Parts: sequence; structure tokens; C-alpha cells
Amino acid sequence: MAPDISNQDLVMHLFARATGRAASDEELTFWTSQIGEGQAYETQGELLAMVATLPEFTGPLVELIGAPQVQLDASVFGL
Repeated sequence: MAPDISNQDLVMHLFARATGRAASDEELTFWTSQIGEGQAYETQGELLAMVATLPEFTGPLVELIGAPQVQLDASVFGL
């Protein structure tokens, strides 16, 4: 967990950034319940990583630099 940030506060912040509005009580309860051991997102970082990949956030970057036109070979990076 991020220092001094509750799951509820994190969800409220991420939800507002992703949708432009506050989460309803039901949405807040649902997303908060998805964080923790055995849940869809075991850590706050996993939820943050998922939100960071949403088109709302990646779209402007793609518009700025363009979409890749070739398949990248991950083995170049030792993966």
C-alpha cells in the first residue's frame, strides 16, 4: 500500500482522473473491494498500472509519437 493512502482514497482519485467524475458509492465499493490479496489487483500498484494503460491515458501519447508500425522483438531487451 502507498504510504498514508487508503485504498478508498486511491480509488476515488484514479476514478476521477479516468472518468472526469466522482465515483458513486457502488462504484467506490466495487473498485475498493478489488484491491487486496486474492483479488483482481493484489496491490494498489497493480490497480494503478491497469489504469495507466487505459486508452484515455495512452491515447495522447500515441498521438504525440505515433503508433508503432512494426512488431518489436522483446528478445532484444533480454526478455
